[in-house]
Amino acid sequence: MDDDNFSKVISLIIGLALIAVAVAFGYIVEDDTAACRSVATLGMHDCRLVRVHQIAPSLYGCGHDDLVGYEVTATTASGQSASGTVCCGWFKSCTLRTQ
Repeated sequence: MDDDNFSKVISLIIGLALIAVAVAFGYIVEDDTAACRSVATLGMHDCRLVRVHQIAPSLYGCGHDDLVGYEVTATTASGQSASGTVCCGWFKSCTLRTQ
């Protein structure tokens, strides 16, 4: 293998490793129950997890420093249905963004 091909293989391996680490951060940040716990602190109940966004959660309403976003539905204290996205980051707590 010549030097040019070797460099390409090493670059590919490093790129794949970085992607794997980025995806893993979404799993490490919080578990799925963190989203509903955050909703419960606001007085809502019957929380249901609709969808998890572990890759590019900023495309789904989260900030650029968030590593995972959870789409949730819940019932407010007054009995109304509500939906939103709970965004969680590595060194921050989870934040509910309503729709």
